[in-house]
Amino acid sequence: MRTLIISDIHLGLPGLALRRPSRSAASLEPLFDGVSAVILNGDTADIHQPRFAPEAMRLLGALREMAGRMGVELVEVCGNHDATEGSRTHVLLAGGGILVSHGHAFSPRMLPWVPSTGAMSRRFAEMLAANPPTLDGVVRAANEGALVQWSEEASADEPTSIWSIARSPSRVLSVLRWWREYPRDAATFAERYAPESWCVVCGHSHRAGAWRIASRPGAMPRLVLNTGSFSFPARPFGVLVDEAAGEIQLRRVRASRGRYELEGRRAANCWRIH
Repeated sequence: MRTLIISDIHLGLPGLALRRPSRSAASLEPLFDGVSAVILNGDTADIHQPRFAPEAMRLLGALREMAGRMGVELVEVCGNHDATEGSRTHVLLAGGGILVSHGHAFSPRMLPWVPSTGAMSRRFAEMLAANPPTLDGVVRAANEGALVQWSEEASADEPTSIWSIARSPSRVLSVLRWWREYPRDAATFAERYAPESWCVVCGHSHRAGAWRIASRPGAMPRLVLNTGSFSFPARPFGVLVDEAAGEIQLRRVRASRGRYELEGRRAANCWRIH
């Protein structure tokens, strides 16, 4: 079993002027070669942004069709851009040792730089009280908080970009502070809601990387792997879980000849599956 985990493709969202291939089933097809399953770990398609929803749904349909044609199991986990009723909130791999979840539920500060961040946090808190204190319940509460953004005129049609952040110094500071705290938030989330998981695979923050971090002094350190984003700042990674080899890898996704493909294995970015 070889499972690839990617996130934050943001189908339907306009691309960046960085000479990256357009995000489509055709450009993503090389990532599906040689794996038995692909987990799309949230924000796969911008189905909640009114301007981009029709194209997002068309591209998502093409991606699903391609996976079926290639015989690859496609597992879709919800994110804050594509949370729907009954959508999958997480996946557990390697006997529960690896938690795969988008990451918008890790902290009430879901998107600290958007105009509706306060309203989103309040709705998230309200729904936390109404949902069971389980992994599913917390993510579904976060989904409800995320939906507030799309009902707010100030941010419903605003795609996150370097320009929308850079024009406000407070936004820049919010992003930098949140990026610093996010890996620990992921470890804290796992300790509370998936204590058997020694590894957390997430996206959402658009900052790719690997951290070995504990939620608090004396707690078990957890491996936090973030797959970045195909959208801004366009530095995507994939996590390859190879259960036969007993290995989990974080591998860069590079653009080549108009398509996306995994870079080769690097020993420094490989860990044994516990």
